[in-house]
This record gives sequence, C-alpha cells and structure tokens, in this order.
Amino acid sequence: MVSKVLCDQGLQALPYAVINIAPKDNKENTITKKIKDAIISLEYFLVECWGILSLISKVYNEGFKLFLNK
Repeated sequence: MVSKVLCDQGLQALPYAVINIAPKDNKENTITKKIKDAIISLEYFLVECWGILSLISKVYNEGFKLFLNK
C-alpha cells in the first residue's frame, strides 16, 4: 500500500506514508514525527534549490542572448 502511494504521489506522499505506518506508541510517534519533519524540510530545501537554479539559468540565458545580439 505504501509503495503504491509513493509511486502514485511521489515525494509529497512520503511524510503521510510514514505517519500511516507508524505504531501507536507515543515514543515511536515522536520519532516518526521527527522523520516526517525532516522529509518535509528536505522537500522545501530542494524546492528552494530548484528555484535558485532556475533563476541562475534564466539570468545566464538572457545574458547569453544579449551577448549574441551585440
């Protein structure tokens, strides 16, 4: 079930899949919550990196176009 959710939804489903398979013990839920928070932080970090790289790419492409037009 979890692997099907991950295949269908990608990385965004991973924190929810971790919660769904978590045992009911409070100690384990705390560990699972930390794992979920780490995965979400990683996802935000990757989105930020993607945004920065796309911005650099756009600036580079525009600069290259200006250079070719001279």
